[in-house]
Amino acid sequence: MEKFAFETGRTPEAHVVELLAARDGKMRQQEIFTETGWSRSSVSRLLCGMEAEEEVVCVRLGTENVVYLPDRFRN
Repeated sequence: MEKFAFETGRTPEAHVVELLAARDGKMRQQEIFTETGWSRSSVSRLLCGMEAEEEVVCVRLGTENVVYLPDRFRN
């Protein structure tokens, strides 16, 4: 992910927030690593840290995780 930040000038956290904002604040975790090309473990660690900072909310629904953007980050 350091390569991503260097190449794009954005942090991975900012990219995830943008992805979520573009999808009405809701996305399956599977979609995040499919769209970004990042590994499952990298996305999981990133989201765990973002959840600890209250930047996202992760909810387990059945066999998948759904990631939500808190209202304060939505346009």
